[in-house]
Amino acid sequence: MPMSQMWSYTRTHIENPMS
Repeated sequence: MPMSQMWSYTRTHIENPMS
């Protein structure tokens, strides 16, 4: 997985913990 996609995925979970 490209680093950019990994960060996008991580950010999504950090910013939306209930998702």
